Amino acid sequence: MTKTLVLLMTTLVIFSCSGGGGGGGGSESAAPAEPVANNTAAPQVSFDSVEQVSADLNGLDIDSFIEGASRALLVRSPESVVSGGLGNYAGDPPVVLDDVSDEFVSETYDLMAAILVLLRDYDRSQMSDIQQSSYDVYEWYLEDQLNQAIYQLHTYPANFSYTSLLGQTEFFFNELHPIGSREDAEDYLTRLGFVDDRIDQIIVKLRDRESFGVVEPALSLAMSIDRLVDVMNGGSLNSTYYLSLEEGLIQLSLDQAATQSLLENASSIISAQVLPAYERLHGELGRLEAIAPTGIGVGQYENGLNFYQQSLRHHTTTELSAVQIHELGLDELERIHGEIRTVASGLGYAADLSLNQLFSQVASDGGYVPAHRVVDTYAEIIENANAGLASAFSRVPDEQVQIIGGSEGGFYVSGSYDGARAGAFYVSDVYDVARFRMSSLAYHETLPGHHLQIALSHELGLPPFRRDLHFSAYIEGWALYAERLAFELGWYDNDGYGDLGRLQYEALRAARLVVDTGIHDLGWSFDQAATYFAGATGFSMDTANSNIVRYMLNPGQATAYMVGMKEILELRNIARARLGVNFDLREFHEQVLNEGSLPLSLLSEKIERWLVPG
Repeated sequence: MTKTLVLLMTTLVIFSCSGGGGGGGGSESAAPAEPVANNTAAPQVSFDSVEQVSADLNGLDIDSFIEGASRALLVRSPESVVSGGLGNYAGDPPVVLDDVSDEFVSETYDLMAAILVLLRDYDRSQMSDIQQSSYDVYEWYLEDQLNQAIYQLHTYPANFSYTSLLGQTEFFFNELHPIGSREDAEDYLTRLGFVDDRIDQIIVKLRDRESFGVVEPALSLAMSIDRLVDVMNGGSLNSTYYLSLEEGLIQLSLDQAATQSLLENASSIISAQVLPAYERLHGELGRLEAIAPTGIGVGQYENGLNFYQQSLRHHTTTELSAVQIHELGLDELERIHGEIRTVASGLGYAADLSLNQLFSQVASDGGYVPAHRVVDTYAEIIENANAGLASAFSRVPDEQVQIIGGSEGGFYVSGSYDGARAGAFYVSDVYDVARFRMSSLAYHETLPGHHLQIALSHELGLPPFRRDLHFSAYIEGWALYAERLAFELGWYDNDGYGDLGRLQYEALRAARLVVDTGIHDLGWSFDQAATYFAGATGFSMDTANSNIVRYMLNPGQATAYMVGMKEILELRNIARARLGVNFDLREFHEQVLNEGSLPLSLLSEKIERWLVPG
């Protein structure tokens, strides 16, 4: 998941496995909407200046320096402290929302730049191995963030996905804000009172990007407008902000009068502040829609191709170019299509079926799990996976994953460090689900995928900042590798339908390389990208359309999966060739996992040091 500014993100939300060159003509094209009604400045919260932080860090040993620097960045995001359960580490955060203004974001980047200068004053050669590793990881992270800073104005802060600032705001209240006590509930209400300030900050950011020449594509703006209409028409009692508080209060042993008072306050805040702010945002998006580009790739904007290349570097943690990633996707699809046909032939399917025809039949023949059985079925899959881990892993996390059913699913949310919230696999249990894809999704999101890797990283005794950094290629690459590993461990034996589900998901990850680069580097249209995706994966056009919207809004993110898996497989092949009969899969996995998330280049160096010690 991406943010306008990625601080030390303590809660990781994992994605589901499942026109004109200027991007708008600026303020000359249409009159601005009414001035923002509320003060767009965040509540006054004092944070240490760059000079003060630099003075505090001066003269510290390297361990204390990195811990102090990472804490200084973390406290600038009160939401991260709250959602991560890090009050004991970072201090109780102010009861506010993050300041997301471009001015505050720029100040944070200035702080990062100062920290990087101080970091490079240390003599790396005098450090221990773990200190050198921490130094390298922190240097890579800070440098990457400063490279991201160049392109602040190329982002879309108000799109309807949960990767936007608006989506993250809703997700913070709906899923991450604790409601374990009356004080938590009151803090919830206090923070809810700042949502209108947040939205007004988003409106200012939209205008700043418009002046720069970046207006979100018309297609996704229309989707956001439709969603805002639904929210406004729903009223306060149907608002997710209200419903989330109501659900949380059910777990508390408050008397009825106290519960009712809290809910009435929530309804009042939503009616008087939140919904009017959503109306202001709706008006702003409507104005922008009239001047928005019909093209969908970031390459259409000034300096957009450079932004895209940095996005690829950020998400893949490699120097691969868009052309190289595009070609990798084509090569991988050719391999995967061959494997699909082999497995399908073994099940009796004709070779002349299109992938769409094939997987439509596979879904029917493999059977559907009734909606009321979806959560239990996933629980059974995960229980069986847990029983099979010992052959490939020398240690697994103590934290148990929870499965949460709802209207949306197919993603993982990491647990909090204080243990108040366990890692969770969100699944959709509103409709019946095709059984043939369920195992692969469960392996990716839980065991041996995201939950195993992320929950274990919380238990490794790493420096705090090492637990908080999340590099997409490592995390998503590991989860895709976990899907492949399940096949290699024999978990799909006698389950040809499930194996086809695995291969269809792998084809999806390869197709992402092609369409993501096609959209942003080659200028593909929406229809061109969706048609290619559907044909290359066998998913429906509805699924293809939703995926293309995701890729257009989050350039580069979807390329992390396949690039990361390929690197892990290559490192395993190197280790197997070097060690021969002494190769131990459990030890290889220990080496990949025992320092938490790493950029791929640093992971490669780590494996090389293991293979050639000293």
